[in-house]
Amino acid sequence: MTEADNPSTVADLWSTLQQQRTNEFPVLGWLDSHMLQRMYVLPKIVGASDGNWLLWLVEHLGLPRDGRWLSVACGAGGLELFAVEQGLCAQIEGVDIAPGAIEIARRNAEAAGRSGAISYRVANLERARLPEASYDVILCAMGLHHIRRLEYFYEEAAQALRPGGVILLNEFVGPSQWQWSDAQLAAANALLAALPARYRRNLVTGALKEREERPTIAWMQAVDPSESIRSAELLPLLARQFELPLRRDYGGALLGRLLEFIVGNFDPARPEDVELLRLLCGAEQALMAAGAIGSDFAVAAARNGRTLRVASLPFDAELERHTLYGLLPVERTPKGQPFCWTEPEAAFVLRRPPHARTLRLRLSLPPAQRTLSVEVDGQPVGALRSAARRDVPLPTSVAFALPTATRAQPTITLRLDQGWSPAEALGAPDTRLLGVALAGAELV
Repeated sequence: MTEADNPSTVADLWSTLQQQRTNEFPVLGWLDSHMLQRMYVLPKIVGASDGNWLLWLVEHLGLPRDGRWLSVACGAGGLELFAVEQGLCAQIEGVDIAPGAIEIARRNAEAAGRSGAISYRVANLERARLPEASYDVILCAMGLHHIRRLEYFYEEAAQALRPGGVILLNEFVGPSQWQWSDAQLAAANALLAALPARYRRNLVTGALKEREERPTIAWMQAVDPSESIRSAELLPLLARQFELPLRRDYGGALLGRLLEFIVGNFDPARPEDVELLRLLCGAEQALMAAGAIGSDFAVAAARNGRTLRVASLPFDAELERHTLYGLLPVERTPKGQPFCWTEPEAAFVLRRPPHARTLRLRLSLPPAQRTLSVEVDGQPVGALRSAARRDVPLPTSVAFALPTATRAQPTITLRLDQGWSPAEALGAPDTRLLGVALAGAELV
């Protein structure tokens, strides 16, 4: 399960979590601790114990302060308020998949009298198209690691940035789906065992934190299918498509796990708590210097994104760059030809050559009575009707005229009026709800 597969699961989860973190548990993670920020995080990012990472990035990069920003996975909207109040931008738009978080963000902006400069909307960035050449800055603060279709999002970001625009990131870039290394777990558990009990009290459950374990993939998918889904690939993929003029790794491979749910037990008013926290920071730095662990968190800036989309959909290559949703993994016919089943509704994005006038699809309709509708950028371009039969027909080529207003990177949508299951139509053991078998797509 992923955010793309079941976005409502992720939206509901983060609506609830955002309300809990806002109202009940403001200091749960290591980055929530102001003491740790001043003692450890800020010195590694900005070189001083005071300041702010976003303010420093804007000043360090010399970004103009009259621009329009997009904030990805904005949550309750605190960072957007900060950006406006500090005069970092003229306008900022926050998007998040969680309606509950957006509701809190809107209330906060209105209470602060900033509704004119800040807007919020619900959006699933696994699917959303961003307006072209519309933003000077795209801000990603602890939300990008929840996106599985990173290639698709980076393409949209490259198109949405104005000339000279930048992506600013402060992100978890550690092991995908929290598959911590043995070295991380061993170090975290050794230090955890040495902490007095009063520092190990879980602030949510009240139980003593005894050990850190590597979660199973099944557990990750059940609890939050979006969590760090491809976090380890976040920066390498970004560097492939954008220039990275700045990157600062600031740790967290040890402290991030060790202090989760217990960091609020360290009281800045108690000197012994402060000193103990310094020792933990020193332990992480020593392990990083020795190469035993890396950094799980980083601040970075990216600019000059280039498009990687092509005019045809290659089924023997990466699909994620093109995929909005609904294209299942590549399979092969008995003769070895690649194809891809779609869900009853599927969409993908292609780059339109300057003189392209036609959408050409090579596909097999389902072996059941169904109607397939084809749209380009939301405009209907044609429909096909299938008949009931005892097998899946061979792929055939069909062509549709492109609307005159087709944009440079149009969304192609295939929508079946009703899904079908091979188990029902063919007596096969496959119970998936499917659409068509797509063997080729191109704009010519």
